[in-house]
Amino acid sequence: NTILFLDNTITCANVGDSRAVLCRYIDNEYKAIDLSRDHNPNEKDESERVTSKGGHILQYYDKIMKRFIGPKRIWLKNSDIPGLAMSRSFGDEIGHTVGIIATPEVREFKLEGNEKFMIIASDGVWEFISSQQCVDIIKEYYEKGDAEGGVDAIVKESVKRWRNEEETIDDITAIVVFFE
Repeated sequence: NTILFLDNTITCANVGDSRAVLCRYIDNEYKAIDLSRDHNPNEKDESERVTSKGGHILQYYDKIMKRFIGPKRIWLKNSDIPGLAMSRSFGDEIGHTVGIIATPEVREFKLEGNEKFMIIASDGVWEFISSQQCVDIIKEYYEKGDAEGGVDAIVKESVKRWRNEEETIDDITAIVVFFE
C-alpha cells in the first residue's frame, strides 16, 4: 500500500493482499473504512482475469495428509507453481503469464475531519481479524495516545488467532498512524 495525503484527499494505491484501513469517528463510534481491497483469487474480477489467462485457482493440496489447506492460490495449469495466494504482485514472471498483474488499484477518499487513525498491515493480520475488529483493538490505544501499544496488540492478537487456526503463522506486519 502507498498512501498519499494531499489537501483534503487520501489516495491509496495497492498491489497485493496487504490492506490499509482508515478509522473515522461517526455517531460516537469508531468505524473502519477500507482504503484498499485485498487482491486475491476470492475476488470475482481478480479470479476471472486469472482464469481467462489460463491460470488455475485451487487451494494447496497436501499429498501426505490428503487434504486441501490454506487459502485459494493461483497455479499454472498442470503445474505446482507459482502457488501465489494473491492476484497482484510485483516481479513474479511466472505468475504474470497467467494473469497475475502488477497494476495498482488506486482509490481516493475525501477527508471529513473525523479521521482518528489509519492501519496498514500485511495479510498475516487480516487473515483472521476483520478491519472493524482491528479498529476496535486500536481504539483504546488511540484514546491513550499509544500507537506502539496498538501495534503490539494487533500483532499479539494476530499470532493468537493464527495459533488457534493453523500450524504455521504467516508474516505479520502492521503500522498504525494517529492523526491527532
